[in-house]
This record gives sequence, C-alpha cells and structure tokens, in this order.
Amino acid sequence: MRKIPVLIGLLFLLTLGAYAQVSYVGMTFNLSFPTGETKSFVNENSYLGFSFEARRILRPGISAGLSLSWTGFEHVVTIEGLDVEEKRGLTTVPIMVTTHAYYSGDVFIPYVGIGAGTIFTRATTRTDQRDLDEPRWHLGFMPEAGCIVRFHENAGLLLNVRYYYGLEAKDFTVSYWVLGLGLIWTGG
Repeated sequence: MRKIPVLIGLLFLLTLGAYAQVSYVGMTFNLSFPTGETKSFVNENSYLGFSFEARRILRPGISAGLSLSWTGFEHVVTIEGLDVEEKRGLTTVPIMVTTHAYYSGDVFIPYVGIGAGTIFTRATTRTDQRDLDEPRWHLGFMPEAGCIVRFHENAGLLLNVRYYYGLEAKDFTVSYWVLGLGLIWTGG
C-alpha cells in the first residue's frame, strides 16, 4: 500500500522532467463522491485525493496526454446484531490516456475530454476477527469537463469534474465523481 504514493510521486517527477516537451502539466487536489457499487461498499465521500497530468497539443484546440490519480475512501459500518465494527477502505489509482478539446479564450479556457486506461483498486475490510484485502485491475473510462483560468502567461488555475468508471473485475464495478481544483503550467 505504501508503494503506491511513492510510485505516484516518482511518476510526477518524471512528468515535471518532461515539462519542456509538453504543452500542459497539471496537478489537482480532488474531492470524490462514490456511486453505484462503490457507494454500497464505502458510503462516504473522500476528501483525500490528487491527480497529475501532462498534455501535449497535437493541433490547435486538441491535445493528447496522460493522467494519473489517487483516491482513498474510508467507511465504518456497524454490523447489526453482532455489535462489530467493520472498517472498509477503497484505494483507487486510475491511469488514463486522455484527449481534450479546448474552446477559444485567452484567460478563461473551457474544455471537454475523455480518458481510457486502467483503474487499480484495493478494497480492504477490517474487523477484530478478520482482515480482507482485495486488489483488482479494471478497464476504465473517464469523461471530463473543466476550465483553465490563466493568471500568468505560463500558469493558471485548473478546475475540472470527472467521472471514473471501471468495468467489473472480480465481481466489483468501481465508479465515482471527482471535483478537482489545482494548478496548471504551460510551456513549449
């Protein structure tokens, strides 16, 4: 479990190293809201998440890129009749290849995008009597809408809304909404 944040940090440093070769490099803090089976397993919003991304402009108004995110959900359930507390956790790591379409603007730049790739999940269930740990890899998709608000020639605020959906893996489908707020740097 501790290897995931280290891996994410390492990938972010590699992304920054490629900064001169990309058009956008961004980082957001994420608030996440579970839906579907994810909400049935962990019925609590997550205020612990972040995303890193790099995008390269292919032609005016169109980019391709890579997005890497991490979200941690936690929920405590009391099992009726047994007076046992069950602590549930769900860690998600979506890794997506993305494409975005931008609409004209110098300061305010709205965009829409889509991503496809994989979502790694680790579901944990802990009680006094047992510990279960279930890792899964899902084929995933991510529609996105957002905007860039430039406050400098090479920097701006990034605001986005994403919906992550991972197809069924080991009898579990992952899905959740993400509201992201962060910074984006532009270059070359």
